[in-house]
Amino acid sequence: MQHSRFTSLLNNYKTKTTTRVVLVVFLAILSLACYYIVSSYINYKETTLSRLDAIAKTLSLQINGDKHAELTTSCKDKGCIKTNDENSLYSTIQQQLQTTKQGNDLKSDISTLYYNDTLKKFLYVVNSSHEPYYLDEYKQNKEKFLNIYQQGGTLPEYTDEYGTWLTALRPIKNKQGKVIALLEVDERYDDFLHIADKELYKNIAVMLVIFGIVAFVLLHYVRSILLNDEKTKKDLQRSHKLINEHNTEILNSIYYAKKIQTAMLPPLALIHKNLPKSFVLYTPKDIVSGDFYFFKEIIPQQLFYIAACDCTGHGVPGAFMSMIGNNILEHVIHNTPNITPAQVLTQTNIEITNTLKQEGATEQSRDGMDVALCLINMATNTLTYAGANRPLYAVDAQGILTEHKGDKRPIGGLDNEGYKFTQHTITLIQGTSYYMFTDGYADQFGGDKDKKFSTKKLKETLCAVNLKPANEQHYNIAQAHNNWKAHYEQTDDILLIGFGL
Repeated sequence: MQHSRFTSLLNNYKTKTTTRVVLVVFLAILSLACYYIVSSYINYKETTLSRLDAIAKTLSLQINGDKHAELTTSCKDKGCIKTNDENSLYSTIQQQLQTTKQGNDLKSDISTLYYNDTLKKFLYVVNSSHEPYYLDEYKQNKEKFLNIYQQGGTLPEYTDEYGTWLTALRPIKNKQGKVIALLEVDERYDDFLHIADKELYKNIAVMLVIFGIVAFVLLHYVRSILLNDEKTKKDLQRSHKLINEHNTEILNSIYYAKKIQTAMLPPLALIHKNLPKSFVLYTPKDIVSGDFYFFKEIIPQQLFYIAACDCTGHGVPGAFMSMIGNNILEHVIHNTPNITPAQVLTQTNIEITNTLKQEGATEQSRDGMDVALCLINMATNTLTYAGANRPLYAVDAQGILTEHKGDKRPIGGLDNEGYKFTQHTITLIQGTSYYMFTDGYADQFGGDKDKKFSTKKLKETLCAVNLKPANEQHYNIAQAHNNWKAHYEQTDDILLIGFGL
């Protein structure tokens, strides 16, 4: 019955994910156990050596070095001491060794050794055993003992004819501080392993009990956790699908708005028909743009308006504003015969202010647009320019740039109602190129130091290309922007119109 219930319980948890989790837990426990076993042996060995060294250090300070030297001087023959109590010097030191051995529960004898310079050997002197082996030769580790004869130390895990040992050595000194013997305190490695194994098995048992409890709790709850994770995953997938559907709908709407905005822009062929040596560099930051170019024929190939306009914002908000601005420009020019560029901007400002309910406002809409507007009369070879925060550049055949500045006022916005814009009349000259643009080109971040392209660099670029054909100017100006931008994101919508006679 119990076996059947256990099998049923296991079958309930046999999913791929559960198996992986249990396997990971098992491997983690196994790794921790292996690490614990190895580290326990190492730690216990280090603890044992430290304990032996502490015993040796304490006892070496208690032994009278002068008495020890007197013993070896007065009794120079091997085997001259056969019992522990026949020599008072030997008996006193032997009792110290025996007391220390018993007090510290040592299994191996404690011994003193001295180095015979004549024989070049270490010899036993006093030991804690019941039978002396006075002046017997110590045949192992002579070199190691000599290396630490003066200062003492430990010898981890060495083997002699009697077994494998962990040993601590400390010098015994006379009143003058001269080393006259070594105190040896050791423990059989087999005894160490036996004690270490007992301690280790006890700790492993405790560890297994703890891990068993953890594993039981984990197995008990892992199923519900995984089921919750699966539910969360499905909820996220549904949410992700819903978001994607909404995003697709929004993108489709924006792309449809792009079609409308593109249809609103004048055909480039119409501009080229009236200005054969012209180009329009138009690069929206997003799908739709807050910049737009405007062209209105009054008399075909003789009298026409051309403008570069930059509305507040970019993307969808900018696109809405561009449609409002385009429609109002078209309306003002179409319904007011013989209107000048300055009058166009003045009237457009009034109508945008009214449309966006900005008149007298203090905290409402600050939306509007910056405009460079030109009326070109091919019959008189004149250009009449008016600007709202946007200039007109003229670069002559010698590469000298003249900047015609517009009014430092936008179209629309707060505190702008009733403002009358000014205009400039310029004679069109063969070989001179004229440029209108929004601020997106000069404001592009890039270069080696992530800085703006700047108006200065724009002027230098225009002066370098002004004598080239319109299509080459378009390519070179676009390439200069792309090289500067490199891997950086486009900062703003870009619009630049160039033309010449």
